[in-house]
Amino acid sequence: MLAFKNDVPHAVDVLGDMLTNSSYQRYHVELEKDTIWQELQATNDDQFETLMEHVYSNVYSGHMMGLPILGEVDNIHKITREMIVGFHKRMYYGENIVIVGTGNIEHNTLVDLAEQHFGRLPRTNGGIEILNTEQPKFKPGLLYVRDEIMQTQNVGVFYNAPPWGHPDFYAFLLLQRIFGNYSQDLLHESLNDVMGQHNMMHDFVKRVPDLERYDCIYSPYSDSAIFGHYFAGSPAFTEEMSYIGGIIGSVFANYLSDSDVTRAKYKLYHELLGVQAASDIMQ
Repeated sequence: MLAFKNDVPHAVDVLGDMLTNSSYQRYHVELEKDTIWQELQATNDDQFETLMEHVYSNVYSGHMMGLPILGEVDNIHKITREMIVGFHKRMYYGENIVIVGTGNIEHNTLVDLAEQHFGRLPRTNGGIEILNTEQPKFKPGLLYVRDEIMQTQNVGVFYNAPPWGHPDFYAFLLLQRIFGNYSQDLLHESLNDVMGQHNMMHDFVKRVPDLERYDCIYSPYSDSAIFGHYFAGSPAFTEEMSYIGGIIGSVFANYLSDSDVTRAKYKLYHELLGVQAASDIMQ
């Protein structure tokens, strides 16, 4: 929640009231189901989001990380108020909550406000079992989903990667920017020449006819991460997209230039400078 300095007490009061006094009225629960269903339908229409959900389902199969963020369509309308209240009792307790404040706010003031407005929460959940506490394990695999209606083929090639706290975290952020991204729709014809792109990756993706989009993806978490490549293009060149996704790392390891690394450093540096808002720092 964003607030001016003088409104911080009111903001903490509102947050505390939300977490400690939520009534979860049945009418609002039913109303929110329709909202989630609409969001889920929009996600299913997005080819990139759909592929990424399949990726997580494949590499983290059997774990909570492999489940879709918005859930399954068939399960949304099965959720009851009792299930939500049970989740609240199981997960919302003192030892499982972190209160963070960033910006022009005094630490001791925030501590006093937290004690005042969150003090009603129990310290523990009373011994209720918490599921899915085990660390997710990356599982190599192959998944092919056929859709006769789609006009393009979407290919993802992903690998196990270091999480947030790993020493190579920033190296992978840099590597992601070295690979960069490519969109045929956003590029002028003159920029399709690799010499105009100033990115070695585009020399590879240009070899795949009718390639519409390429993205390098790095999704790190506290104890796991995935890194890889997303391609979207003509179904006739699925094999080429998969092949590039599999070998590109080895190719870059042997032919990466100092200029590629320097450009990626400047890009990452400017992106980090842009993360200066209070909400960004808080996250």
